[in-house]
Amino acid sequence: MADLNSFNGTGRLGKDVEIRQAGESKVVNFSIAIDGHKKDDTTWLTCVAWNKQAEFLSNYAQKGSHVRVSGRIQVREHNDKYYTEVVCYEVQILNGWKDRDHQQPSNQQNNQQGGYQQQGVEQRYEQVKNQNLNNLKQDMYHGDDDIPF
Repeated sequence: MADLNSFNGTGRLGKDVEIRQAGESKVVNFSIAIDGHKKDDTTWLTCVAWNKQAEFLSNYAQKGSHVRVSGRIQVREHNDKYYTEVVCYEVQILNGWKDRDHQQPSNQQNNQQGGYQQQGVEQRYEQVKNQNLNNLKQDMYHGDDDIPF
């Protein structure tokens, strides 16, 4: 059976991430703000990323960066309190890269560290949006032949 414990979502980083050492691994804990349907309806989601994902975030993400996270939901207990968080398999920066010599990481480095190359995304979005609009217009107009009387 397929893994049913999965999360995919986008949001904005609440603050700059700080990388920590946990044994032999590197880890970052961060929160993303997910906008709701109403103006003041924001949900904060706690996430954790390890090793290369953690390094990638600490190097290229900053407060306010728009990120997409994929992972599994985990509930853990600490001092008789329960915490729900997303353990990230993949983190992609959609926009809001940290200003590191005014350039984004290379494609090769991006792919190794789970990054997201912004180039071409806007053009593809506009292309799909226009195609969907054209399909909608065609569906709405059937001509005089479709009138039942």
